[in-house]
Amino acid sequence: ARQVEEMMATTAADPASLSLAAGAGAVVEGYQSEYPDATLSVDIADSLTVPVDEELLLPILDNLIENAVEHNDAETPVVTVDARETDSGVRVSVADNGPGIPSNERAVIETGEEDSLEHGSGLGLWAVKWGAVRLGGELTFEDRKPRGTVVTIELPTDTTDTQTETTAPETPVAD
Repeated sequence: ARQVEEMMATTAADPASLSLAAGAGAVVEGYQSEYPDATLSVDIADSLTVPVDEELLLPILDNLIENAVEHNDAETPVVTVDARETDSGVRVSVADNGPGIPSNERAVIETGEEDSLEHGSGLGLWAVKWGAVRLGGELTFEDRKPRGTVVTIELPTDTTDTQTETTAPETPVAD
């Protein structure tokens, strides 16, 4: 919860270009020491940068990598962070070989609505969603074959009108 509060309290600034390889590498390194039996990798060109506030993007990556490793039931968990330039920005993906994100968890994040019957089990994916919105990005989920999930954030490189000083979107929470 503290991480979400810090992300939402981050004020919009003229961000410096963040090296995605270095940022993702630092997050992966922390989890590699915590999960030595997992195979964690970063497939990002050293030269790829994105004009975003690292105080928003790094917690997003942290949440995605943490979820991918902690909820992975494979004999050898495999998590790969990938980023590529697109025509409109940068596509950052975290892929794993775990059991996948349950459809009810995905649905509440994709629709942005919870109720007493349909709700998420934690704040991690909400933090990812809110952080992506704050960065002007778009969050998508995709199933991997034969198993696993790819979570992708499309980030614009034109930061005009993005990274606004907004609060977290209101999320109805079950009583």
